Amino acid sequence: MRANPYLFAAYFATWTIHITYLGIIASRYAKLKREVNDLKQD
Repeated sequence: MRANPYLFAAYFATWTIHITYLGIIASRYAKLKREVNDLKQD
């Protein structure tokens, strides 16, 4: 039985999407945290 190349492509695409999503969430969280700290200083 041969390995299906589409399966590897789907696996790679899924992990790429997840890692990108986590990066975006972390970036937005850091920005929100900075804004909260700025508001606390005022």
